[in-house]
Amino acid sequence: MTDSKVSHRFPVGSHVIGAFIMPCGNCFYCSKGHDDLCEDFFAYNRAKGTLYDGETRLFLRNSGKPIFMYSMGGLAEYCVVPANALTNLPDTLPYTESAILGCAVFTAYGAMAHAAEVRPGDSVAVIGVGGVGSR
Repeated sequence: MTDSKVSHRFPVGSHVIGAFIMPCGNCFYCSKGHDDLCEDFFAYNRAKGTLYDGETRLFLRNSGKPIFMYSMGGLAEYCVVPANALTNLPDTLPYTESAILGCAVFTAYGAMAHAAEVRPGDSVAVIGVGGVGSR
């Protein structure tokens, strides 16, 4: 995605949410709809702590040492993520209510829709829900 497309899709001040996994959108698995198995995410972000170009955009203020990260740095004040890892949120949705979307909702949805292949109208029993299932 070009800089102008990113700026158009996500104007400064946009309310956005990032997924726990940041798919590249181009590898074999992403092209088949299996972005949870994204080759670049595992090769660069998980293995090296970098973005998909093998670089980091984060540096310590005083020393200039690079900061390597895993995933999007969701507990940080600022983070750098690929644009295709973001989704716009309505401005009316409070951050406190949308914070759970990036991890717990996607985790629960993925488990039900893909692993368990639950479909609308199916009957299911949820046992031992934990933090993800109780939301």
